[in-house]
This record gives sequence, structure tokens and C-alpha cells, in this order.
Amino acid sequence: MHPATTFMHAPPGYDLVVGAATITTAGLTGWHAQVVHVGSNAGDPGLLLSTGGVSIRAL
Repeated sequence: MHPATTFMHAPPGYDLVVGAATITTAGLTGWHAQVVHVGSNAGDPGLLLSTGGVSIRAL
């Protein structure tokens, strides 16, 4: 069991069956690319190519 602060709410009007899962998937993909593949730390400069969900979450 995880505390309620572990989870995030889907924005109002979001399709909970299809769309809500993509919120955390984009965030995890951005984190994985920055931290695991690149080895970035908080405050490190970086270049994000795109304005899609993964890049926005990587910010």
C-alpha cells in the first residue's frame, strides 16, 4: 500500500481509461532518459528536443 501522495490526479475531462496512464508514462520516460541514460542530476543543464509530453515532463 502506498500513501495517497504517491499518486497524481488526472486533469478534469481526461479520458481515465486511455489517457490517464500516459501522464505517468511520459514522466517516467523523461526521467529515465535524463537520469539513467545521461546521468543528469538536479540543476544540470540539458537540451530537450521537442515540445511533446516527454520533453515537458523532463523539465
